Amino acid sequence: PADVYGLKLRLPNVPTWLTVWKAMDASPIAVPLPELYDSLKTGRAESSEGDLPQIASFKLSEVQTHLIITNHLVQTGGILVHKPFFDKLSKADQDLIVTAAKETEDWANNKIKTGEAAILVDLQRKGMQVIIPDAESFRVKARPAVEELFKKEWSVTTWQEVLAY
Repeated sequence: PADVYGLKLRLPNVPTWLTVWKAMDASPIAVPLPELYDSLKTGRAESSEGDLPQIASFKLSEVQTHLIITNHLVQTGGILVHKPFFDKLSKADQDLIVTAAKETEDWANNKIKTGEAAILVDLQRKGMQVIIPDAESFRVKARPAVEELFKKEWSVTTWQEVLAY
């Protein structure tokens, strides 16, 4: 966590994210995504938060030398079905939809993992140095701010419940 002290970290304009990174002693700045590359190139931002596809598609390896794998955000997708529609289906059709959805989830997760692994290899080939930090030290530093956000913003769950996943 000491490495982020004063770091000009580009984040999306999400108040909860800005709050936590400020509590970590970084200097987060909200920069719209279309301005990300130029903000890194000019030094307006010294680092950025984003997933591997974003780093690759925005060619951030041209303006950043290090890639820190934090695993701080898990993105999900879902298959939604209108309940009144689903309830009208036969049990066999409901089972078919649920089975197909689970198979699709497995397929999509595999595609994402495979794709991200290929992106990581490509970014390393382009010269990015990969670092895996001590996640626990960051959790300890962020905990007071995160616990406060759970009380004020995310009262439907707790940090412990989220970490259990």
